[in-house]
Amino acid sequence: MCPRDEVAEALWREPDPAAVDARLNPLLSKLRRVFGAESVDGRSALRLCLPDAWVDLEAAAEAIHRAESAVAQREWARAWGPALTALFAAERGFLPGEDAPWIDEIRHQLAELRLRALESYAAATLGLGGTELTAAVRAGRQLTRLARCARAGTGT
Repeated sequence: MCPRDEVAEALWREPDPAAVDARLNPLLSKLRRVFGAESVDGRSALRLCLPDAWVDLEAAAEAIHRAESAVAQREWARAWGPALTALFAAERGFLPGEDAPWIDEIRHQLAELRLRALESYAAATLGLGGTELTAAVRAGRQLTRLARCARAGTGT
């Protein structure tokens, strides 16, 4: 459950407390219309209920855990797929063109996840060898470029 004022702060940089209901209620009505009346629960505190939803950020967090575990056990083939799952999700970015502190925090988490995924993918492809060595080199180059950007302060 999330209080209405927190939802408003997440949506609008400096919400006018007097206008929150007038601005938020139409959005909640649209959500209910699109996802069903039971999708938005509560009045003063809200909860979005999407039982069949697949959240890529949650899947990526679970995937990186599996990939790092497999790398630690030197099970390269088992690490390969989850490392790519985490990498693809992390590289998609998050809410481009939007700006808010909570968005910046998720972007920071995705940047960290991307590094971890690249490291796991590089280890897995190096461990697999053969035709995967080219992928290991590409991942290593990306990691090197990202490290250079981090030192320079560009972050990309």
